[in-house]
Amino acid sequence: MTNWLGKIKDKGIRLIVEAHYPEGVETIQRALRHLGKQLAIDGEIGPITVGALNSVEPESFFGALFDLVHPKGERVGGVPEWIKAAAGEIGVKEIHGPKNNPRIIEYMNATKWGKWVVDDETPWCAGFVGWAMVEAGYIDDIPDYSLGAKSWLAFGKSAGKPVFGAIAVKSRRGGGHVGFVVGRNKKRGTLYILGGNQSDAVCVKEYPERVWIDYRIPEDYTPTRELGIWRGKSSLAGKEA
Repeated sequence: MTNWLGKIKDKGIRLIVEAHYPEGVETIQRALRHLGKQLAIDGEIGPITVGALNSVEPESFFGALFDLVHPKGERVGGVPEWIKAAAGEIGVKEIHGPKNNPRIIEYMNATKWGKWVVDDETPWCAGFVGWAMVEAGYIDDIPDYSLGAKSWLAFGKSAGKPVFGAIAVKSRRGGGHVGFVVGRNKKRGTLYILGGNQSDAVCVKEYPERVWIDYRIPEDYTPTRELGIWRGKSSLAGKEA
């Protein structure tokens, strides 16, 4: 609602929001989600969205918004489409108990290998990766049995090292885990992984770099974005399933 626009404290942010209102509010909300703010992508300017805008640093907001409005199809440099899609889902969580989150079911059903899934407590980290890659236009490159985390070792080509946007694969007891590399802390020897089914949610977690087997990227992707410390919300890795 327009009466909420005046409650945005930073003048620069307010001008950007006014320029995007009302058609671009969903993009603004996705930028806020990219920064770790938990809010609905509903296209409405209200108290929750305004509160999130008032809690972020203007420079971080402008950077996140700029990344999201890169020309669609940009795959060399910038932020790849699958990371934009995945970052827009930060905050999606499982519903514990008999009910299921339909968004998580949608992730799993995105490829032919997950059409059977009806339960959001089915391990879904690989399903989330598959959904993001389908959103980015790679439906023909999805590996066989893509709901298995280690199946992604057959995707595309190996980057040989952690790079921004790579699909990172690791082993764990009972299977594996997979997610997207979005940052690195060289001093701590850790990687920031954007993924699903991390503490039963889509979020960014910090993992030891040594635990990852390989880093897979599409054949047509040449990463040029610097892999630095993730500036959004994150926490140390914990539950993955």
